[in-house]
Amino acid sequence: MRLTHTTVAIALQLMSNPDKEHWGYELVQDSGVGPGAVYPILQRFVNQGLLVDTWEDEAKATADGRPPRRFYSLTEAGMVELGAVLDRAANARRFTTPTVQWVGGT
Repeated sequence: MRLTHTTVAIALQLMSNPDKEHWGYELVQDSGVGPGAVYPILQRFVNQGLLVDTWEDEAKATADGRPPRRFYSLTEAGMVELGAVLDRAANARRFTTPTVQWVGGT
């Protein structure tokens, strides 16, 4: 899997609570990544078997006055693969922030 900031941000959110059912808009808000990038990545993860998707019960959504949510859950393979993505990102220079030390001056 290709390491991009977007993929890493979404993987981080999914892996922050791997047993939870996540929904797209929540991932958009929590990752800071726009919906135009989040949803295609989620679909790619589903196609690769890293996530399974289900729809919320329509009656519950209707009772709350909104459309049904599409939930995404990590598979075992997804936990392994996205864990590996986060490990690779943690060791990749472009995903680490260098420590900047201010020495002073004008």
